[in-house]
Amino acid sequence: MALIICSECGSRISDKAAMCVKCGCPLRNASMRQAISEDNPLLIKKPNRPPAHNHSSNRTYDYNSRVATPKNTSSVKTIIMVTCVFIIIGVFILAYILDSRNNNNSGVAGNNNSLSSQILGSWELQNDSNLTRVLTFNDNGQITRTDFLAGSNQGSDILSYSIDGNTLTYVSTRGGHSFVYTYEVSINDNQMILTGSDRTEIYTRYNTTWRGN
Repeated sequence: MALIICSECGSRISDKAAMCVKCGCPLRNASMRQAISEDNPLLIKKPNRPPAHNHSSNRTYDYNSRVATPKNTSSVKTIIMVTCVFIIIGVFILAYILDSRNNNNSGVAGNNNSLSSQILGSWELQNDSNLTRVLTFNDNGQITRTDFLAGSNQGSDILSYSIDGNTLTYVSTRGGHSFVYTYEVSINDNQMILTGSDRTEIYTRYNTTWRGN
C-alpha cells in the first residue's frame, strides 16, 4: 500500500482513502497525489503555506467530524429575508382589518362616516304652520324629537336611527307600535334634505338662542 500526501494539510494517508482522515479533504484529483515509500520518509514534505480553499466547490469542512458539509449560508439568509417580508405583510393586513372594524363599530352605526358626523346636532324643520319640529342627532344612535307649537315646547320623544350610505332609517314608537321611516339624506352647508317615498322635508341648523333653550 502506497502513501500519499494530502494537498491541503500535508498529512500522510493511504492512496486507497476517499478523503483525508485529518482534515476531511476529498481526494479526487489523482494528479496532485505524491506516492512515497514507507522506507523513505525523507520524501515527506509538509507545505509551508496555509491550506488552500477551493472557492469553486462552495464547501466547508468540519474538522471534528471529518465530514465535508455544504455551505448554505446564502440560502439560509434568503429564507430568513422572505419569511420576514411575509410577516411584515401579514402585520399590515391585520392592522388594516382591525382598523376597518373599529371604524365600522365606532359612533353611529353605518358605513358613511362623513354623513354620520355631518348629521350630528340639532335640525329644525321648515314649514308654514305654527308647529315646528326639531331633530337632534346624537352620536349614540338616538334622535331626540321635540315639537314646538307657536314657540311653546310640546314635549320630546327618543327615536333610534341608523345610517347606511346616504340612507337614514329611524324608528318611532307610539302607543306600543313601532313606525319605521326611511329617507335619502342630502346635507349642504347648513341645510339637510330628507327625501322619503311620499314627502320631502327640509331642515336647517337649529338656532337655540331665539327660543331661549
